Amino acid sequence: MRARNGPLQTLRRTVTGRPLLADLSEQLEAMEVPTLIVTGDEDHVCIDTSLWLKRLLPAAGLSIVPGTGHAVNLEEPDLFNRTLDSFFGAVEVGRWAPTPDASRSRY
Repeated sequence: MRARNGPLQTLRRTVTGRPLLADLSEQLEAMEVPTLIVTGDEDHVCIDTSLWLKRLLPAAGLSIVPGTGHAVNLEEPDLFNRTLDSFFGAVEVGRWAPTPDASRSRY
């Protein structure tokens, strides 16, 4: 079955010369490094991808910042820095747990 956005994907690969995230899903699923995904709730382009990554990565967390767009670090720098500080602190002391399998189910 041909994807509805097949031509767009082909153009993106040709223009950018890099694979799509979906093409890397097997490698991403094997990535056990603690990961924090930060996105704004107004970043309509990236929010679905952020949720997909959260479900895919075995040790991922997702922080959705209300009232912000794509540049969370610029729009809410204090909150962004506190969020990262908390993440780094949890990783450093071994409190960043793998994501439960039930939370990683595919829809």
